[in-house]
Amino acid sequence: MSELKRDEVIELEEAELSDVRGGLLLPAIQKVREAAARMSCATAQDTAVITFAG
Repeated sequence: MSELKRDEVIELEEAELSDVRGGLLLPAIQKVREAAARMSCATAQDTAVITFAG
């Protein structure tokens, strides 16, 4: 395999790996964001209950 072809294959493999990582990472990031939003909402509810109860 020529040097140029080998470099092209390596670049293609790196791009594919990046796509796979991105495909796996994005759903995980979305789940973390959703969990953070739920925690924020729960904290706000707890604060409201404490405020009204106190």
